[in-house]
Amino acid sequence: MKKNKMTKIIFLIILTILAVMVLIPILWMISIALKSNEEIITYPPSFFPKELHFENFVTAFKKAPFGKYTYNTMFIAFFSVLGNVISNSLVAYGFAKIKFKGRETLFKIVLATMMIPGFVTLVPTYVLFAKLGW
Repeated sequence: MKKNKMTKIIFLIILTILAVMVLIPILWMISIALKSNEEIITYPPSFFPKELHFENFVTAFKKAPFGKYTYNTMFIAFFSVLGNVISNSLVAYGFAKIKFKGRETLFKIVLATMMIPGFVTLVPTYVLFAKLGW
């Protein structure tokens, strides 16, 4: 009973430490976004801004077309998900319902290609999109 409770406490402490490690960069980013330009470059840096500068967000939205960025992201994400759902459904149906010679080998090849990290295909994908003019 005591060992189980101690294990849970240690587990929660580890999770808390990991959560803080994840949150600190996010809080630092928000802190930097609310500082003046002079305060950003001071050394040693301070975590909390002396004055809050919310106009930094207005300036950022005026200088960069975030609407276009959002549209481009949504467009790519939507069609990527749609294409994946359609093609994966067809492949899954074929493997589940149709019996054919070499099915097991082909299924293993499909699984192996799914395990390739996305970083490996990043450069060839970029070259393909560049040749398509995207």
